[in-house]
Amino acid sequence: MKPYSLPRGVTPNSVEHWDTLYAHYGDAGVRSAYELFQYPLAVLPNAGSVLEVGCGSGDFAVLCARERPALAFVGLDLSPVAIDIARRRVPTARFVCGSILNGAPFGDRQFDVAVSIEVIEHFTLDETTAVLAALKRVAGRVVLTTPRDTQPDFQHVTIFDRESFARLDPAARLTEVPGHWLIEIGGEACATAS
Repeated sequence: MKPYSLPRGVTPNSVEHWDTLYAHYGDAGVRSAYELFQYPLAVLPNAGSVLEVGCGSGDFAVLCARERPALAFVGLDLSPVAIDIARRRVPTARFVCGSILNGAPFGDRQFDVAVSIEVIEHFTLDETTAVLAALKRVAGRVVLTTPRDTQPDFQHVTIFDRESFARLDPAARLTEVPGHWLIEIGGEACATAS
């Protein structure tokens, strides 16, 4: 398959950007770093409820359905195209089109865990602060991944290190995994597959 490139005139990180990306890859899934999923998966409970923010076309949901079938999985994404694909790929999960920043329809502590894989780097620091507040509102525990040792580009707005994350949440636990940070906030610290 031909690699995706941002179409001319499309604003990076806009709904149109994500719709064209997911339409390009379709049911095959987008994420090329499936090995990254092992780290957030390793710290999830075997049962309970999980919200994935920025679920895309359901790549992590596919893995959770196979490896943690007792989890009640809900995915949230801005892209209607991605949500349609995710619903086809994982009919046992629930998928919602929307933004965690714009009043997504979730109650306080509705989920045991909120997961967001390779999403926060697409936000400014101010937006990330708001995203973290929203995630902590809807879940007792938050698990994130974000690239490490990389440079900003057309879609990666913020690059995090230990110090920047300590300013956002001093209680955050950061673990280095290959090329990425695994970040846990709230709940008990879990052993990671490092």
